[in-house]
Amino acid sequence: MCKVRAKSTLGIRQLDNAYLSHSSGITSTCRDGPRGSSLQSCATARGSASDTTANGAAVRSHDLPPVTTRRNRFRIARGVGRQWTLRRVDLHLTFNMTTTQFGDLNPSDWSAELRRAVISVRSDFFGLSAQDRLRYRVKLPEADRQAIVAALLKAHRRAGVGVLACGESRDQVAVQLQNQINEWLQPLIGIGADAFSFNEHFHPGQSLIDFPNLLAYDQNDHALQEDARSAIDPDHVRTPYAGALHGTWARCMRGGRLCYLTLSMAASRALDVSQNAADEEIERLIPHRFVSGPKHGHEEGGLVHWDQRVDAAGYEHLLEELRRRVWQFEAGRFRELQHEVNEQQLGSTFLVEDPYPAAAPGEQNLLIVFSDPSALERVRLASFLQDCASMAQPYDWLRQIEARETERVLQYVNEQHLQLLSTFDPKVRPLRRRRRLMMNPKTFDDLA
Repeated sequence: MCKVRAKSTLGIRQLDNAYLSHSSGITSTCRDGPRGSSLQSCATARGSASDTTANGAAVRSHDLPPVTTRRNRFRIARGVGRQWTLRRVDLHLTFNMTTTQFGDLNPSDWSAELRRAVISVRSDFFGLSAQDRLRYRVKLPEADRQAIVAALLKAHRRAGVGVLACGESRDQVAVQLQNQINEWLQPLIGIGADAFSFNEHFHPGQSLIDFPNLLAYDQNDHALQEDARSAIDPDHVRTPYAGALHGTWARCMRGGRLCYLTLSMAASRALDVSQNAADEEIERLIPHRFVSGPKHGHEEGGLVHWDQRVDAAGYEHLLEELRRRVWQFEAGRFRELQHEVNEQQLGSTFLVEDPYPAAAPGEQNLLIVFSDPSALERVRLASFLQDCASMAQPYDWLRQIEARETERVLQYVNEQHLQLLSTFDPKVRPLRRRRRLMMNPKTFDDLA
């Protein structure tokens, strides 16, 4: 069971292309874990939310098609921070936010157990200035966090406190317990009326209070991701910012309970739906599976070979070419759709309750889709849910776009499949340079 979310500097689309282009691939699909950090991660099952939203704009997940974002396929173990291959200090945005703008904590809203746990670790905490308390909370040291978790477990009469706290720091506890710990801690690590926090790592030196609104965060994260891609691929063409949220994870308190949030732009959400339909259609047209190659799992120099290959009963290179064409088509459609939606400047949100029907029992989840960057600018982190709800619109508009894009991509898949079949010769195989993929053996420790 993978419990964390970590954003890699290598896009999942690049991984898919690399693996399928060289008769290899990854099929691991891990369930969502409620802890986390942020390559956005597994297509996962996360939650059930019972609260309703303003103007009845929220919809239930059974009204929507199941969605697995291609980017959301892996989770990598939580670390202290993202390991960026290129550090751009000039992109470190600082807005000098004050505790007044975010609202200082109100200890009376905390549980008695949390107050005592914090005091047991940082005895002078409530004597600190409001600004120092805020800085401490949003950059809670790992050692202090583990000690606070241990104190909370002890207060709730859990056995084996030391072992559980240590395991929790390594993301190695049961999901239900992890959910409970997250709920205990959220008032401490979150800010504003909803105790909001991102479930993503920041660039070194940054924290939650560096961003006055969601737009500032998204612009900064987009720039950092573009830097990382450029560092990996010198030929990478940087894309201008046009709204980059795609399966971004966050948390807040909602109705007195922890709520896991998934944040996406409208174009990303619509293309996720159509991409899933395309993947299912390709699977129907060319049944395939992934099998281990002869060197899969072999160690060399402290690293492990990743050698997963596609088995499509002799149609491997046809599958490869079909997927390559479909991915290119989808990439083009994403840019066009993004421009189309942004031009409308709706400034709206679309709220989806219960987006992950297979989530752990008792989890509360909410998917929030933003129409365009103008909507992001209106969302202050200190009043996150209120600002999102104030712009909420019925999902019908977005559902129509999803249906249109799905129909378009399915038509393209079938047209390209027929065209490829007309020229297919199983004896002719394209020349490909075999790449070796070596991985740190601990990379997937948290995947089940």
